[in-house]
Amino acid sequence: MMTRLFLLMWPMLFLALPAAAQDTLAETYTQMDFTLDYPAGWQVESDATTDFVYLNGDDVQLSIYGPAVLAAYALADYNPDTLARLVLALNTVEADPTQVVGVDSTAAFSYRRDDTDTHGLLIARTFADGSVGLIDAFAPAAALEAQTETILNIATTFDVPPVPAPAMLVDYAAAPSQVMAELEMSGIIPAGGALVFAENYVFASGSDVTQPLAQTLSLADVVLAGTLTATPGTGSDSTCGLLARLNGEGSSLEVGIGSSGTAYVGVDGESQIVESGVDVTLPNRMLLLALGPRLLVYLGGELVADVETETGSGHFGLHVTGSGATCEASEVWVYRVPVQQSGACAIVAGGGAVNKRGGPGTQFEVAGVLDANATSPAIGQATGADGLVWWQLADGGWVREDVVSEQGSCRALSVAG
Repeated sequence: MMTRLFLLMWPMLFLALPAAAQDTLAETYTQMDFTLDYPAGWQVESDATTDFVYLNGDDVQLSIYGPAVLAAYALADYNPDTLARLVLALNTVEADPTQVVGVDSTAAFSYRRDDTDTHGLLIARTFADGSVGLIDAFAPAAALEAQTETILNIATTFDVPPVPAPAMLVDYAAAPSQVMAELEMSGIIPAGGALVFAENYVFASGSDVTQPLAQTLSLADVVLAGTLTATPGTGSDSTCGLLARLNGEGSSLEVGIGSSGTAYVGVDGESQIVESGVDVTLPNRMLLLALGPRLLVYLGGELVADVETETGSGHFGLHVTGSGATCEASEVWVYRVPVQQSGACAIVAGGGAVNKRGGPGTQFEVAGVLDANATSPAIGQATGADGLVWWQLADGGWVREDVVSEQGSCRALSVAG
């Protein structure tokens, strides 16, 4: 019966494995419908008959249930908060209301079985594609308390497997609509985005100069394309690059070419070489795909980087370094990608700025502004006294549903208490 799927089917053997450094998730487990990271030294077991997966380490056992298992038990159509409460209720287990914890797009409840000394942490999480997964962690009280932070960190990596990036793009130099059609066909980005900026020619020169682009936009997930032509300066190595997620705090993503014949990726000013032997005297077509914490870079249609980075949002720019150096970019465009990464929901302001409130209603003080055309991750929702849904943004501010638009699985967000 369904209630035996989760809490009542725990193996009662707790394996004492070598301790791993807390929060160091060095290993990855992936199957068809989910992936997660876990500490070195922990062990994964899978049951081919039931598709259940168990993760054991440091006297703690995690039972992992992906979307396919939840769908088989008619539990796939709930938001995380409802799913976790339902599973607890089906197993006649009550969450300790003083011990509710959580992370973005996740509901996590600690609980205790009355008839045992076993304590548990039940975590339901919305994946990037809108599906849900469940982790049931259980152990003696002291062991669970010691590993709670690690378990929550594991939960933040619990998601659908990343779609492999195409090694080559055929239409990389074509019109934006053709490039995006190829990327959508590959599955690397979802349909439903829009071209938000285009410029035929941009120029920058100087020892360390940024030419801002699309300053009225503040976007997170984007495709940025441009053909770079660099004229080296005198003295040390010079660079010519495209910037995304550029904001007032100085953080940004950068892809470009250097006078030493290299292509590079820069994150918040720290650069790494991703390709050598680049002829910088010729035009080089580059594409930057910023997709949540994933950064993809194409040079001449070839994938040269697929790396993890920090999430964020901002506008765009052309950046040149090197005394006397120049940087030209032609056929520059930006395509806004519907949010699909961890968090699974973004709120987009329209053509005008939107007030953020300190709570879900106009009776709360104004707590800032979501700029026109800006995008912000959302972490929760609540129904206000006006009967409308209010979205809680990542910075804690609230905006009302009728003055913004949604991207991703916003309706599956947990209801804020």
